[in-house]
Amino acid sequence: MGSPASLRSSSQVSIPPSYNNIGLTYNHLGQYDKALEFNQKSLTIELQVFGENHPDIATSYYNIGLVYENLEQYDSWSPAPAVLSSVAYGVGRSIRKVTQGVAGLGGKLTGGLFQPKRTATKK
Repeated sequence: MGSPASLRSSSQVSIPPSYNNIGLTYNHLGQYDKALEFNQKSLTIELQVFGENHPDIATSYYNIGLVYENLEQYDSWSPAPAVLSSVAYGVGRSIRKVTQGVAGLGGKLTGGLFQPKRTATKK
């Protein structure tokens, strides 16, 4: 069994997606106040656990934006441009890591079948 710190850490990581899912459900049901409550809980925990440069932060911001869009309160939700820039940077960095990992794995799995062909040069 893990230490109390590792258990707390793993539960902190697993709770925000659940809050986001509950928020999305309330959003689809038209219960926007409850949707905002759960999406904001998710965002608060994610910021504490991950900081501002994590892709999950973008998901929470997006879900909160969806609620305000459904409420037609377009001016109510506008995170600071610096926050959005920071999130975009973190998401982009994560996408690059995943892309590089998949590309490397693909080459290993296929034995290099998808490597560019090398052409012989004439001397």
